[in-house]
Amino acid sequence: MKILPSVGSLVAGWLLVVPTRHVVALAELSASERIEFMATTSTVRDKVRQQFGPTVSFEHGPATEKRSAGCGVDHAHLHIVPTRAALLGIDSATGYQPSWTEAEWPWDAAAAHEAGLDYLYFSDQSDHALVSVGEDIPSQFFRRLIAKDLGHDRWDWKLHQQEDVYAETVERLRAEFV
Repeated sequence: MKILPSVGSLVAGWLLVVPTRHVVALAELSASERIEFMATTSTVRDKVRQQFGPTVSFEHGPATEKRSAGCGVDHAHLHIVPTRAALLGIDSATGYQPSWTEAEWPWDAAAAHEAGLDYLYFSDQSDHALVSVGEDIPSQFFRRLIAKDLGHDRWDWKLHQQEDVYAETVERLRAEFV
């Protein structure tokens, strides 16, 4: 697994946990990769929480490449984001209304993913996790919620790179992950 700062971070401390093997969604990880992923994710969450406070984590899990749910990145990754916001209580203004079910990890949506459906995975500040399976999941769904909570509309990482926020993340967390 690799740990990377996110291009277009809306807040400092935003990291990605990225599988080394190419998969488009975390639901595709093998059993051994899942074990490594869980351990890495736990470590990353702890380190980000120590530096920045409470975190949420999420994945936009596309069924295949080049789908809006994948947000323009056709390689699986889990976002770990410092925020105190109750993101699922914010209207995304996209018209998309996820239907959430209890989960532990993104691969709890594996059967739907294998059936060709996209999914969203979300874990809140207390690590309570949910998945939502659906069609036509809008691009960057969670980024839109975070931007709205912050009071702006610079959610699109392709248009708003946020180099200063990225640099702060690297500076503050460099020693933790080198």
